[in-house]
Amino acid sequence: MLSFAIKGLAVANNVNMRDYAGLSKPMRTTDDGTSHTPHHFLNRFANAPAISAPSVDSLVLSAVAASLIEYDVHALANGYIFIFDATSKPANGARTPLVVPKFVPAGSWFNGRPDAPYKFSTGIVLAFSSTLNTGGAWNFTASANAIFSGQIGDVYGRAGQ
Repeated sequence: MLSFAIKGLAVANNVNMRDYAGLSKPMRTTDDGTSHTPHHFLNRFANAPAISAPSVDSLVLSAVAASLIEYDVHALANGYIFIFDATSKPANGARTPLVVPKFVPAGSWFNGRPDAPYKFSTGIVLAFSSTLNTGGAWNFTASANAIFSGQIGDVYGRAGQ
């Protein structure tokens, strides 16, 4: 039986290993006559991330029901990340985000990676606002001072299925 080592762990050919989601995946090796190279595991987050252009005020990650697995925002000015259950960025004014807005100082990155994917019934829109609240209500004022990226899964939180 052919075997190889991964970080000091001996692994036999054609065995099942657990991927990041805890699912059992077959792990095989190839033999080119001189070395034995393991095939890559299936990546739990196989969907390619969506990435915005620089200096935008929003990014539509999904125009249908989906789950938000991870998102990143680079702020070019002080502002707040709003995440809406919508198919497009809402107009400025009193708006209710699905997730409590996060403050991001100018020149910094924010990575949002929830323990469990956030589920959206309509769509997923990341937006950047220069304001947070007015008179005790959420207040959204679009600000084209961010760069967004994000990764989505289906409505059950599964990516790359």
